[in-house]
Amino acid sequence: MLRGEADALGQFSRAELELLAHGESFPRGESYFRAGRVEEVRTSGRRILAVVRGSRPYRVELDPRPGALHYACDCPLGREGHFCKHLVAAGLAWLARSQRKPPAPQPYQDLIRSYLMAQEREALVVMLLALAAEDPALRFRLLGRAMSGRDAVLGELPGMVRHAFRIGGGQTCQERIAFRRQAELVVGLLEGLLAQGRAEQAQELAAQALEQGLRAREQAGARDGVLEDLIARVAELHLEACRQDSPRGEELARTLLRLQLQGGWGLLALEDYLPLLDEAGYRTYRRLVERRWAEVPALEPEEEPEPPDPTRRVLTGIMRTLARWEADLETQVAVERRDLSWPGAYGRIARLYAQAGRHREALAWAERGRRAFPDSLDPGVAEVLIDEYRRSHRQEEALDLAWEYFCACPHMDTYRLLQECAGPQWPQWREKALGFAGIWASYPRRERLCGSAWLGRASSLLVEILLAEGDSQAALAQARARGCSLDLWLRLARVREQEGRPADTLWIYQFLVEELLQGGGPRWRDQAVDLVQRVRCLLARDGREEEFTFWLERLRHRHGRRRSFWTRLGQGLNQEEGPHPARDPILDFLSPER
Repeated sequence: MLRGEADALGQFSRAELELLAHGESFPRGESYFRAGRVEEVRTSGRRILAVVRGSRPYRVELDPRPGALHYACDCPLGREGHFCKHLVAAGLAWLARSQRKPPAPQPYQDLIRSYLMAQEREALVVMLLALAAEDPALRFRLLGRAMSGRDAVLGELPGMVRHAFRIGGGQTCQERIAFRRQAELVVGLLEGLLAQGRAEQAQELAAQALEQGLRAREQAGARDGVLEDLIARVAELHLEACRQDSPRGEELARTLLRLQLQGGWGLLALEDYLPLLDEAGYRTYRRLVERRWAEVPALEPEEEPEPPDPTRRVLTGIMRTLARWEADLETQVAVERRDLSWPGAYGRIARLYAQAGRHREALAWAERGRRAFPDSLDPGVAEVLIDEYRRSHRQEEALDLAWEYFCACPHMDTYRLLQECAGPQWPQWREKALGFAGIWASYPRRERLCGSAWLGRASSLLVEILLAEGDSQAALAQARARGCSLDLWLRLARVREQEGRPADTLWIYQFLVEELLQGGGPRWRDQAVDLVQRVRCLLARDGREEEFTFWLERLRHRHGRRRSFWTRLGQGLNQEEGPHPARDPILDFLSPER
């Protein structure tokens, strides 16, 4: 985007983005921006539109108006109205692009332009039709433009949907790219239908696209994140089309259940569609589901269907939702009783009765689950039993079970539950719990991240307990002795800085960069780039830029072969805003000569 075009829109600043950002959204969004995750930044009227790659592509909208910046993002945080990291990344990308000078025209553009201008109109049409016959992506784009406001082209859309999802992503990289482009064009066409108020046609085509997409997903076999993201986007459009123009209830009921059961994915959330079903539609849906549910066999303790049945899983979820919708406790219990082959079923039933205030039944089912699975303590069973024991003033039994629960599931929640049950006896039980946490942290099966035991999760509990109890010094000593998870290291760094210990924060960041570079893949590389930036900011704040240069030199000496890391670091630094020295010391280390 050129500077003149940016001036024609409303303005906002980096400081405004920082002010609007929710929690850790700004540093994370800045990391996304520097990592090149912002795609397709464009304008529509006075709005700025972008796609940001997160766990899936998220669509972002910024609307700068006098006195306020309006915004929207379709990620979970954005849908709640927060200014998320995707909005931050898009805003920073827009600010960076708006400062660029107009790109110089390429020589080939002038040659092609001169050639096309010399052709007659009919010759250009013939040329485009020939190219569209060979290139499905081009054909879809041209059809998308031709569709606007024209009913005749609607007949082409079913064929486009079938073709787009038929190839299922392909095997080669080129085939996968072509598939994604074609499927995304179909998504764009569905969005166009909704924008034109053609919700009925959008419903039919979205349902067809879902069936084709789910079939392609089954054929793909292995998990395909791109395909699943596209199917999820089509599902959202199908729901929006149904909301705009609610179809006949019975027809929607049949379509809904068919799509839910296809492939055993359970794609469409029943809670979203129940308000759209009229009385006849709900009866039809209930009758169809019950007919399928009657075919699901009951399972007794320790029985398990071989192989696991995805249809059973989807139907169980549907029946749970219907029972909640009808607020029928006995129906909810009956659903859970259909599968008593795992301890969680007893925990679910006990919780249902406990939430309804029927404590006698809750206690009975929890004890029944304890007897059926004596070697497997389910959290639901344990928590209901502890609550009921305390309610009945059976404090010793509650405390013994709380200790067993903590040992079976060492976690902050079970630690706090043990503290509640211990009451005045907590000091001695605390020492016992900390001792167990220390032993568990040394257990050889501890999980490893990034190939490093220093980032293992198993040793994190003791650090988390000490942090929660306000002893960051002891937490840091424990982390240095045994390690902890990456998230906890970063929490420790923030807490030590807030407590006036920036030297500890600096040590943590530098230590983590070393650990991440030793055993990390692309995810850890991006995190290491972000931490290098934090080290630089900390040292620059104290006027210690030379110390940063020396540290970077040592880092380059030890990890010079991590070329992707140094390339990404250079890209991030080149995109930074604000004044820089005439010769940035980091860019010296990133120069090709080195």
